[in-house]
Amino acid sequence: MAAVGERAPTDVCVIIPTYNYGRFIGRAISSVLAQTHPAAEIVVVDDGSTDDTAEVLASFGSAITVIRQRNQGVSAARNAALAQSTAPLVALLDADDAWRPRKLEAQVARLAAEPGIGLVHCGIDEVDAEGRFVRRRVQGSEGWVAPDVLLLKPAILTAGCTALIPRHVFDAVGGFDERLSTSADFDLCLRIGVEFPIAFVPESLVFYTLHPGGMHRNVAVTEHDALLAYEKAVTAHPQVFASVRTEALANLYMMLGGAYFTAHDFRHAARYIAKSLRVRPGHVRYLLEYPKRRLRAPASVG
Repeated sequence: MAAVGERAPTDVCVIIPTYNYGRFIGRAISSVLAQTHPAAEIVVVDDGSTDDTAEVLASFGSAITVIRQRNQGVSAARNAALAQSTAPLVALLDADDAWRPRKLEAQVARLAAEPGIGLVHCGIDEVDAEGRFVRRRVQGSEGWVAPDVLLLKPAILTAGCTALIPRHVFDAVGGFDERLSTSADFDLCLRIGVEFPIAFVPESLVFYTLHPGGMHRNVAVTEHDALLAYEKAVTAHPQVFASVRTEALANLYMMLGGAYFTAHDFRHAARYIAKSLRVRPGHVRYLLEYPKRRLRAPASVG
């Protein structure tokens, strides 16, 4: 039994990769320590940071386990933590995000009620770098969602900070593909979604931070990763994705066109938009409605 003031060990390992996020990592760790369902392990992987990350991590003492490695990317960092940790449930948290106190409690209860689930995710509040509210997203999917994931529907919300995954699921589908960074979660969700049903807790339990330094701002890396993840999925599971692969490819091209357009790289934007329309001409309507969607969207951060 834990002494008064100590945190009783439980069944969850929390994995937090970080690279030069000293300004955020303390908030992330503190949100894990504040959970009503305490974590058994908090493993932080410092992926070669050169800022004040080491000093921030040291301030937490023995409350966390720190792995330090040369910069190898988010997937290698998470795999290093998976190899060292032992708890039967694995929760993912990115260093620039944070949790509400009931996050693990609600998700562990859902897994206990449905032990065949491969991943449980939850709703999020998008916030800016100062923590100011941008918008709430509490519409996620359940069941066999792999086709919707490939179609780029919001089936699994930001798995890098919302997902709770049984360790045996990683044993079944493998860890993170170390060739991927921006699409590492997309790839993992596709592999899990093919083999296991997904569960969703329709509450906002995560603060997802939007800021200019987010890795998804690197459109060239996003392009490489997303195309590779798509090809992996449709090659490995042709029957699962047969009915959606063409539409999914068109959606992927349109997403990349939009990302390049936002980055003011209009040449690449036009190239991908044209490719999307060739694959699926009906996307012209989606393209024409783009200005209306931009007006309805929340203001961008940074």
